[in-house]
Amino acid sequence: MVLAVKPYQAQEVLTALSPLLRAGRPLVVSVAAGVRLAALESWCGAGVPVVRAMPNRPALVGAGATALYAPDTVAAEQRAAAERLARSLGEVVWVTAEEQLDVVTALSGSGPAYFFLLAELMAQAATRLGLAAPVARRLAAATLHGAGLMVGAGDTDLGRLREEVTSRGGTTAAALAAFAGADFEGTVERALSAAARRSRELGSPDGHGG
Repeated sequence: MVLAVKPYQAQEVLTALSPLLRAGRPLVVSVAAGVRLAALESWCGAGVPVVRAMPNRPALVGAGATALYAPDTVAAEQRAAAERLARSLGEVVWVTAEEQLDVVTALSGSGPAYFFLLAELMAQAATRLGLAAPVARRLAAATLHGAGLMVGAGDTDLGRLREEVTSRGGTTAAALAAFAGADFEGTVERALSAAARRSRELGSPDGHGG
């Protein structure tokens, strides 16, 4: 059973289903962001195996990234079933500690919005510099798509890919220097920290889903 609800709905849904879950003991895969394993297990009932999953929105087009976490009580065949499910949506990784899912949420769970924002801002800036808005949007979207395909082709050395586009003293170097001058690295770290912190808050008793 896949639990795909807002975090604040998880308790109500699982408590209502608990008699059926205890009777059949199916594998429950939860994609409710921030909701901790201990809470999920208590709402499902004793003996119900639970795996937490954090997918992302590109799963809608088969290009997702999903991180999975399972406690030692989940059997190997149940882990394999969860992985097969997640692999049908794209890339799959396992994390070794539940709290790492908060970082996953900040990185790949929320991450598509960061790239969309960057492409949106690039298109807006290009429009202010003189390009027609439809042309700027099309080029920004195609650049986002093409860069993703290059990484997806198997070369995940992001630093090297960046360096290959950057000629000394060239246009890319000038743009990257402007990013560095605006503390782009620090901005990204603060953004991910804020998202991870919110994920932890969602898992607290007084957290609210959103």
